[in-house]
Amino acid sequence: MHKVNEIPVHNIQHPIEPNESISSETKKVTRIKKAKEAEDLHKREHISRRNSFSLLKPGEKTEKEELASKSGEIWTCTSRKPNKLGGYVYSFTRKKISSYEEYKQELKHYPAVEIARPILSYEKIKLGYSYREENNLVYLELPDREALMVNWKNLQKDDLQLPDLNIASAEGIADDLVFIETYFTHDGLLSLNKEFVHDSLFHILPLLGAKIRLKNGASFGHPYNKQRFKLVQIFIKIYRKCMIAKKLIEENKTDVIDNDLLRKITMVLGFMIDVTTTGDLTITPFTKEFIENVGRQIWNDPSELERAFLHRLFGTTELHKEPFNIVWKKLKDLEEQFDNLRKNPPI
Repeated sequence: MHKVNEIPVHNIQHPIEPNESISSETKKVTRIKKAKEAEDLHKREHISRRNSFSLLKPGEKTEKEELASKSGEIWTCTSRKPNKLGGYVYSFTRKKISSYEEYKQELKHYPAVEIARPILSYEKIKLGYSYREENNLVYLELPDREALMVNWKNLQKDDLQLPDLNIASAEGIADDLVFIETYFTHDGLLSLNKEFVHDSLFHILPLLGAKIRLKNGASFGHPYNKQRFKLVQIFIKIYRKCMIAKKLIEENKTDVIDNDLLRKITMVLGFMIDVTTTGDLTITPFTKEFIENVGRQIWNDPSELERAFLHRLFGTTELHKEPFNIVWKKLKDLEEQFDNLRKNPPI
């Protein structure tokens, strides 16, 4: 799950501010110093995933490295071609599933199960997507973030009712908090590496389908942005509870929830968002209940695949001894106590 480089740089202190009175020798030293700083930055080791998550254009790689980085357990990235308006379209291939036993073997890669057969509308094909089966192989073409964004802008010229598209890109798999926070500020998240196929098939394509279907004036329901805002309102209330618990833990003001339990709670919230963004965006009176049931199910009674996933994450198939409703109540109580203290601070 998640499974970003465009963070603005502020307050950069230059060694010397521009000044007409600076001597040519001083300027020469300054240029050498700046060149050395640039060299040091180039050699600097990557910082942690949480801090390196951004929206910048990915660093330069050779074509061979780019293809290798996008190959996963199931799909192999074989080539790429320049997109006419910018970016690239990547080609993937894999063996066609011929039996239920093969299907079960692939499910072991859960949650990054890359076995979907995408339904490609005319608009999605224009965005750069393609899928075909031939003999015993499956072929897939997927646009990268840059190609998708410029192709979407071009599509908007033909259909002025299409809403804007805002996709974040991730170098690697985002941790749960970053994944959650990115959901609040972007339409979707597209990995630059081995999760690229999974994110494209299970998150980006359903997202594009929702945007195309729920554009302004669509007869199927409310416009996309209104629908999505309602979903964000549901998730952000849970997120706020997690952030209050995090703050109280950091300040040693609670022993009700510790860091280990909070990490598992945020994983479940990320899982809720992950599952919700793979399907229909239409909000119903049962949406909130459905979302809570997703969290309750993986917490209280995970499936065989989810147990394998939990074991990889935490070394155990049991998230916590206490059931979901008890842990949920602890979060709610902490939030209530926090809000009461803010309204009535101790004198």
